[in-house]
Amino acid sequence: MKDEVIRVLNSSSTLGLVVDESSNISGNRIENVSVICKGTAYHWRSSNIEDRDATADATIELIKNKAIQITKGRLDRVSSISTDTCSTQRAL
Repeated sequence: MKDEVIRVLNSSSTLGLVVDESSNISGNRIENVSVICKGTAYHWRSSNIEDRDATADATIELIKNKAIQITKGRLDRVSSISTDTCSTQRAL
């Protein structure tokens, strides 16, 4: 399935990123990243981020690294970034 999703993402000239931070049932901080492509949302990854500072700068770095991975270094393909409304995400 992952290979199929990667093929779809690679075939698109533009991608939208959706980033959300939440806590799991154990109280760990989790960063969820999804990609919107051709009208469909694909969950990319959920990562435990408990050791990362909860700042806008740290979140931007995480998003940039995920975007580089998803676009294979072609950040010009990112057409939008959406986040939730917590104060850290809004500061992005």
